[in-house]
Amino acid sequence: MGLDALVLRFGGGAPKGVFRYKSQEEANRDRDQWTSERVRLRTKMSGT
Repeated sequence: MGLDALVLRFGGGAPKGVFRYKSQEEANRDRDQWTSERVRLRTKMSGT
């Protein structure tokens, strides 16, 4: 299964759209949030 199929199956990743940040720290905070949400979803799905 390819990466795109996994993202569709398990959800996660950044929401669609263009994001503009005032600083790299803001961008990193969102990326970390999206990554942790993706991990949480995958852990939840693989445990069922």
